Amino acid sequence: MNKLQSLLLASVTVGLSTNAAAVSFAATADTYIYEFLGNQPGGNVLVANHESNHGMRGLMDFDGLDAYLPSLTAGGFTATLNLFSVCDTSGFVSACAGEPNAAVTTDVLAQNGAWGEDDAGLAWSDINEGGKYADFTISNAVDQWLSIDITSLVEEWRSNGSTGDGIILSQEAYPVVRNDAGSMAVAQFLSSDYADANFHPYVDVQVSAVPVPAAVWLFGSGLVGLVGVARRRRQAVAA
Repeated sequence: MNKLQSLLLASVTVGLSTNAAAVSFAATADTYIYEFLGNQPGGNVLVANHESNHGMRGLMDFDGLDAYLPSLTAGGFTATLNLFSVCDTSGFVSACAGEPNAAVTTDVLAQNGAWGEDDAGLAWSDINEGGKYADFTISNAVDQWLSIDITSLVEEWRSNGSTGDGIILSQEAYPVVRNDAGSMAVAQFLSSDYADANFHPYVDVQVSAVPVPAAVWLFGSGLVGLVGVARRRRQAVAA
């Protein structure tokens, strides 16, 4: 391989290295709070609104993302919260979100205040809602992944240098939803306690493609010049 071919190969390699990259971070803690019963760890994360102290709000934390935040730049990434929605009519649940006439909307908010997944004393009053960053609607109760854009939330985490106290999943801003039989529809998500880690909640961060530096374009222009020189040399030899 001659010098000119080596330079051309290098320019192609630089171009390929500018592709976008995606990194995923699984939930490090998750639970839900039943309004009058308190913390309910160890199973699915349930979310519902109710007018008689039977509301449920979820908590999730993604501490593993903290170390990655300094590598992000403002406007240089997108972030998605991924939750696996299920329908399990047992325990506190007699109707699922997404049943006929029972589509439910859930807000994603920042949690302001420390909490522990296994804290037996964790109560409804410990949920301290910060700003709202996204919402999503479940209109189909069949097992499925839901992807929610939380770029603005992760941008705030990046700016603060920490994921803080994680997120809240809440339906408190919406009317109570009931199915055709009159039962409260509950949104349910597999948690980090689920046996198969492939279905745990996670945040996916997609870093935007890095623009090719101006120097590379100048380098490319230099290659064009080298090609021209090579052509002139071959022409001179032929003469």
